[in-house]
Amino acid sequence: MNTHMKVHTSTGVHMGSLTGTGTMAWLVLRRKRISLTAWVVILVGLMGAGISGMESLYPTQSDREAYAATTQASAAPQALNGPATAVDTAGGMVVFELGWYLAIAVAVLNISLVASTVRGDEEAGRTELLRAGILGRHAPLTATLLVAGTVDVVIGAGVTAVMAVSGLPVTGALAYGLALAAIGIAFAGVTAVAAQVTEHTRGVVGLAAAALGVAYVLRAVGDVGSGTVSWLSPLGWVQAIEPFGSNRWWPGAMAVGVAVLLTGLAMVLAGRRDVGAGLVPPRPGPAKASAALAGPGGLSWRLSRWGLLGWVLAMLAAGIAFGSVADDMTDVVAGSDALVDFIGGSGESLVDAYFVLVALLLGLAITGFVISGVLRLRTEETAGRAEPILATVVSRWRWAGTHLAVVAAGSVAVAVAGGLGMALGHGLRTGEFGPTGELIGASAGHLPAAWVIGGVTGLAVGVVPRVSALAWALLGGAVIVSLLGQPLQLPSWTLDLSPLEHSPELPGGSVDAGTIAILVALGVATLAVGLVGLRRRDIA
Repeated sequence: MNTHMKVHTSTGVHMGSLTGTGTMAWLVLRRKRISLTAWVVILVGLMGAGISGMESLYPTQSDREAYAATTQASAAPQALNGPATAVDTAGGMVVFELGWYLAIAVAVLNISLVASTVRGDEEAGRTELLRAGILGRHAPLTATLLVAGTVDVVIGAGVTAVMAVSGLPVTGALAYGLALAAIGIAFAGVTAVAAQVTEHTRGVVGLAAAALGVAYVLRAVGDVGSGTVSWLSPLGWVQAIEPFGSNRWWPGAMAVGVAVLLTGLAMVLAGRRDVGAGLVPPRPGPAKASAALAGPGGLSWRLSRWGLLGWVLAMLAAGIAFGSVADDMTDVVAGSDALVDFIGGSGESLVDAYFVLVALLLGLAITGFVISGVLRLRTEETAGRAEPILATVVSRWRWAGTHLAVVAAGSVAVAVAGGLGMALGHGLRTGEFGPTGELIGASAGHLPAAWVIGGVTGLAVGVVPRVSALAWALLGGAVIVSLLGQPLQLPSWTLDLSPLEHSPELPGGSVDAGTIAILVALGVATLAVGLVGLRRRDIA
């Protein structure tokens, strides 16, 4: 009987299993305070900048009505951004154009936070040390989800406040703030379940990211159809709130309720596995390792290959989606001189100007890939996996250099995938596949700028590793400068601070070999300084 009771309480959730939750939540906040603060500031700031930009592009009600007419008549924009709800209002336009980018970013934030804290701490052995004291079994997961939920609410409240201060209707602003928070909470729950399945952080991120991708595809398919399929997606539930339209609250509560159920499932599953293990055990490896794994280069490729594949497929899909609507640009921007000026083209050149803008968006994504790849050096170090390698004859420069070589080659593959996707999307829509090389070049043209930011990231990893995560703030600044610099009328010296502003504007523009050489040299120089710093400092 006693044995039965012990088994029951080990797999259930009771008060003792939550012991230390408050202290653990404070510890999570203490460790993640810099990155979480950066996320909040960047996302709320992007909304403020986006509102200002949209008001400058569509200053009058007639501009907004013309935009609404063209947007509602085309299925492609709705597949990308969701139903064109209340797009004849300033708030509805902002949500339609910028809202889904923020929503996906909030989902990614929650996936990263829960995966790195729950599974990452177990993988590094920190959870086992904490559990050796009085910390309850479910305290780490509960604390992480409490922190994630709090951050989601703060982001939602911040975005609501920015919208209200900007003069948008308060009810609609509250509805959109709820939508953002609900999306974050929902994917925190999804990631919590994924963290019980596999024993590696990469696997958790992969499962949660796949769920996000499926949710986005279901929503897109539903939105271009009758709308029924959209209800199979958490993103579809949240968009049904219809900020600045009907302002319905119950779809957000529905998403939060599902997140609560997922959290309960994660708690139950956590009670059925050992600390550090996953419900699905890893497959045994081959009896003999491949010859490629005899050096750090093969190991770096082995660790990066699945993540790289995910990036390549995501960029290919994004390129196809953007390319498929290129031919509609003339109708979409009709009646708005400000939007024509923002895109930077007119008449037949409008499609080329649109591809220049899309290539910039892809360039920002490529930069994100490079930053994450370079920061992997810091992750391997803090997780204790670098030290055993460096204890052999492998030098620090060789270890870091081979890893960075994989990142550089991967960035090229990611850039080519984005450009190829644009060509495929445009070609399948129009039957013209001629500009394939130009579009691949347009995407790849941002590689030198991405390498500059990657070099600065490497400099931080090598010299001041504690603040290396702030490299993401560089990407946030590049987003603001590159996308919103013109509508916000930022001074030219501010625009010049972003390396992506110095990339060639392709297709249709020219390539300045001197500028490209300078960008590449800056990237190499800053990275070299970082490698020197890595060689001289202690390994964590």
